[in-house]
Amino acid sequence: MNPFKQSNENIKIRYFFRQGFQSLKFFNLRINYNLDDYEQRNISWSFSTIKQAILITMNGWITILYLLCWIIWSKNDYLISIDIYNKILHLNNGNFIVIELIIVFILREYLYYKHLIQFINYKSKINDFLIKYWHYDDNELLSEFRNHLI
Repeated sequence: MNPFKQSNENIKIRYFFRQGFQSLKFFNLRINYNLDDYEQRNISWSFSTIKQAILITMNGWITILYLLCWIIWSKNDYLISIDIYNKILHLNNGNFIVIELIIVFILREYLYYKHLIQFINYKSKINDFLIKYWHYDDNELLSEFRNHLI
């Protein structure tokens, strides 16, 4: 028996759903809420609920603006020039990396707004999925299939 291998007997599948919910709150929706409040359509829209969304969204848009300024004004006194960046990282053309980052950040913000609209209207499919399996009973699944999931 390997002492470093953890036993799968004590791991509950419902914990994966609960951890997934915590990740969803932080990374996708950026809103501090309770799944019961969502289910009852009673989410409190206070500053403490949306503070994280405001900070992360501002961070994303400031990053996008910074990268755009870096591309538009590549030679200036305030930002490191792209030429120096290319020399530091031994790149031929770092403009493409910066443009790719701009596209990725804009897509990330677009997906955030799309999820936020669904969430505000209480039509979020992922939340409905998590509500359905929040109290999942591990005994409903055969042990051989359970081991494949874990």
